[in-house]
Amino acid sequence: MLINKQKKLGRGPDFSICWVVALPSEARPIISALRLTKTDNEAVFPIYKNEVSGHLMIISGIGQINAAAATSYICGRYDIPAWVAWINIGIAGYAEEPLGKLFQVAKVTNERGTRVVYPGFRLSKLMPLTTLETREQPCNDYKADTLYDMEGLAFAELASRFSCNELTFLFKIVSDSNVNQLRRINPLCVEKLLTLNMDVIALLVDEVKAFVREEKRRLDISHEVEVVLSKFHFSASRKAQLIQKYRRWKTAFPDTPFSEVYTHAKSAGDVIHSLEETLTSAVFDRPGS
Repeated sequence: MLINKQKKLGRGPDFSICWVVALPSEARPIISALRLTKTDNEAVFPIYKNEVSGHLMIISGIGQINAAAATSYICGRYDIPAWVAWINIGIAGYAEEPLGKLFQVAKVTNERGTRVVYPGFRLSKLMPLTTLETREQPCNDYKADTLYDMEGLAFAELASRFSCNELTFLFKIVSDSNVNQLRRINPLCVEKLLTLNMDVIALLVDEVKAFVREEKRRLDISHEVEVVLSKFHFSASRKAQLIQKYRRWKTAFPDTPFSEVYTHAKSAGDVIHSLEETLTSAVFDRPGS
């Protein structure tokens, strides 16, 4: 509903990472480290960006409804492409100390275990992995080896639709392990917990950006392919074939104009056939073949 009522800004700068953060106190250390600036004053949610480094952030507020709404809103408003990574980061309850420990979420579920998502490429060299349980209300009945929050599941379910499951990441920092600590949480404490982890967060950003570059390359359709698609009628299956074979051909013949492949083609089938013949000849022409 929010996307339909608000103007879409259309495809602008190429963002690499979209951040969905619940609290301003969670966002501030990241905003500072990534040099994000507030933008889009007409937006329903606070939005920050750095067009040079490719970061876009939205502050959703607490709860699954807000997280889902903010994720959908920023994707629709900025026309986010499918190769962009999505990150949700923030505090979470955990049965064990130390406070401030950073985890990557390898599995996120609801309280009853009826909704489950397994997000993100694993970054286990940078931080430990664990399970996250998203609740509707704050709780302190923590089970061992499980984090607790109020946004993660809704974010993971939606963000993985807009990009892919492997580029949907959840990172959580332990803020409390019992009811007394839960009561003492305040914005200054939250901001400090995020700040203490910024060196590791910078490293994970570099890793995520490498995944984004690879996914962008995988999904990119070059101008050469666009020309062929406009020249001949391709069914959906033949279009997929063309893109797949074109990438193989481009690897084998990086300096050859693609037009040489389909000079005598009269149909989409002819283009595919010519590509297959060229690729086959490339295999047999290799030294030692």
